[in-house]
Amino acid sequence: MKIRQPEHTVACKVCQQTATLFGMRDFNTTCNSEYLLSDISIYYHQCSKCGLIFTVAFDDWGSEEYGRYIYNAEYIQYDPEFESIRPKANLETLKQNFPALKQWLVLDYGGGGGKLAALLKAEGVQAVGWDPFYGEGHRPGGCFDFICSFEVFEHTPAPIETLLDLQLFLHPQGVIFFSTLVHDGRTQLGINNPYIAPRNGHITIHTRESLKRLFARVGMSVIHYNDAFHIAWFPTNNSESSL
Repeated sequence: MKIRQPEHTVACKVCQQTATLFGMRDFNTTCNSEYLLSDISIYYHQCSKCGLIFTVAFDDWGSEEYGRYIYNAEYIQYDPEFESIRPKANLETLKQNFPALKQWLVLDYGGGGGKLAALLKAEGVQAVGWDPFYGEGHRPGGCFDFICSFEVFEHTPAPIETLLDLQLFLHPQGVIFFSTLVHDGRTQLGINNPYIAPRNGHITIHTRESLKRLFARVGMSVIHYNDAFHIAWFPTNNSESSL
C-alpha cells in the first residue's frame, strides 16, 4: 500500500491557504469504535482559513487502489448501512422534503451501486444513478433539474475536481441537495471526531466555511438544513424560493 508521507504544511484543497498537521488516525479507523489496528498511520491536515480537515495520504491513488484497499469486498463490514439501509433512508428524506420530485429529472451522483436511483424509479421519479468512484456504468448525458449527492464530499480526495464534474450535470435552474457532516461544533473532539475515518473513506471533512468557499468556485451558493444536509444553487435563479 503506497501512502504519501505528510509534510508539516500543505495547501488547503479548497481555498489553497496554509494547512498544518492536525493529527493521525490508524488506517483501519472507522466511524464506530470497533476496529483492529493496522499499524498504518494516516495523517490529516487542517486549513487555517476555512477549517477543512483532509489527508494527502491517498493523493497518488487511482480507482484501482481505492477499489483494492477501501471500497473492496470487506467495505460492507465497515459500513453495513451502505447497500440497503442508507438508500432507503435517503429515499424517505427526498420524499419528505421535495414533494415535486416526480416533476424533475433527477441524478443521484455518487450513489454506489445505484440502489437509490432504482428506488426512485420505483416511486415514479425520472432518476439516473452515476458514481465515478464505484463499479462500472455509463456516464449519463444531458442536464438534470435536481441532483442529490449523499455522503460524497467526505470521500473525495479532490473536492474541487469532484464539484466541477458534478455541476456539469446541473441545469442552470437546478439545485444540488447533498449530505456531508460538517465538523463545526465538534472541534473539541479534535482528531478523535468519529467522522474522520479512513477505512470508511472519510478523507475530507468540511466546515460550513469550506463548503461556502468550495461552491463559490463554480458560482454557487449554499444553505444548510443542519450539520448534515445542505443545498446549493446558482444565485441568479429562483430555485431557493421555490423549495
